[in-house]
Amino acid sequence: MQWRLGLAGLVNYFAFSLFTPVMFQYHGAVVAGQMGMTLVIVGAVQAVAAIWVYTKVPKFGMLIAKRDFIQLDRFWLRTSLMSLVVSCGGALAGWVSVYVLNIWHARLAERLLKPLPLGLFLIAAILMQVSQCQTAYLRAHRQEPLVVLSVVSSLAIGLSVWLLGRQFGPTGAAVGYLGVAAAVILPWETAIWFNCRALWHGHKEYSL
Repeated sequence: MQWRLGLAGLVNYFAFSLFTPVMFQYHGAVVAGQMGMTLVIVGAVQAVAAIWVYTKVPKFGMLIAKRDFIQLDRFWLRTSLMSLVVSCGGALAGWVSVYVLNIWHARLAERLLKPLPLGLFLIAAILMQVSQCQTAYLRAHRQEPLVVLSVVSSLAIGLSVWLLGRQFGPTGAAVGYLGVAAAVILPWETAIWFNCRALWHGHKEYSL
């Protein structure tokens, strides 16, 4: 499991560190700076939402050790829903704030991307929060079934950011990221989640 986590973390790092360098290379230092500041906002939304899930991972592990899978799923679902509420609320608050700054022509708005690419990044962040909830559930079983997904999706993000970002700027990079999150990461990880849950829990059917 350790080498799988290490590999996944390595490729994720390189994929998500490409946004600003691509903007700098093809669109200049100003746009690169705006991208960097915007990603700080997006990262803050993701970090706050993730707290609701990752602080509960020890409880997930305790329920798994007891093989109380019904309670595990119910507790995980409640936790995940709260995390998504926080993610959506934070994303909305962040987007509205930047939108208002642009309407007022505030100088701070010049340091951030426009509302359109910011909105696309925030939507992607919400989708990625769903993925993070599923990841926490799976890894609480002391298993790592996501290494192939991590490598493929990271390469896809890096390629899409490079191709679309150099051609269409921040909006293109945001579209590429959102496209990979919506078309690759979320459906693929959801399929893995259902398959592993059925396998690890003995194919027992029950409702959440």
